Amino acid sequence: MANDKLVKFNRIFLGVIVALTILLILVYIFDNKINNEIIQKFLSIYFISFLLFLVCMLIATLIQLKNLNKRDLKGRIIKFVKGFVCYFLFLGLLSIFFKPDNIDLFNIVAISFGGSFGFNFLDLLFFKKTSESNWS
Repeated sequence: MANDKLVKFNRIFLGVIVALTILLILVYIFDNKINNEIIQKFLSIYFISFLLFLVCMLIATLIQLKNLNKRDLKGRIIKFVKGFVCYFLFLGLLSIFFKPDNIDLFNIVAISFGGSFGFNFLDLLFFKKTSESNWS
């Protein structure tokens, strides 16, 4: 039951972020016709909502991970680590080959972590039934 409520909450929160993103695009399109003070207020609301969404995603993922069986959890963590290492090596090699004078290690780690996290854990947030057969 808690899983259903958490999934509904995540879907609603994602819808709010999508709506705010569309509004942000419209604000930039009609930038010359809108007062700058209104734009600044909207941008602050947008960024606060987006940061809250990221925090809620992390908390909801941790809650959902607690409810997984040990075998599924172990498989997801192993795939997360493997994916992180593969992304890190791939992006590191691309940086060495294409921009050897300007390698941004923080950026590489952030993209590797986010990509691996997204591929391995985000289905827990938006789908009611997730099985280990998806990850075998």
